[in-house]
Amino acid sequence: MTARRRVRLAAAILLLVAAAAVHGARADDTILRLAETVTVMITPDELQASMRAEALAPNAAEAQRRVNELMRDALDGARKAAGLTVSTGGYNVWRVAPTPQDRAERWQAGQSINLTGKTA
Repeated sequence: MTARRRVRLAAAILLLVAAAAVHGARADDTILRLAETVTVMITPDELQASMRAEALAPNAAEAQRRVNELMRDALDGARKAAGLTVSTGGYNVWRVAPTPQDRAERWQAGQSINLTGKTA
């Protein structure tokens, strides 16, 4: 059933319900309530992707160096793609506490890269 036909059907039903309301409903009348949901599929007009580079290392400087290298390569590649808007997101560095099984101190660094475009 097309959307136009559904609208016409819904309008006709609403007119019938309105006419019944004008004439006054009795206690033994059946009350009919109708609802309609329409879904329209459209082509997306914008695509977004967010990716994250992360590195784990024995010290903060090494973790940051690895993430910076990954991000540099990712940004260089993304900027070569036509029609993309490229931006970077938050940058974090944090200490990963030793565990009873592994007493070594570690550091983790991470940063995101965001891509937005009009075509896939």
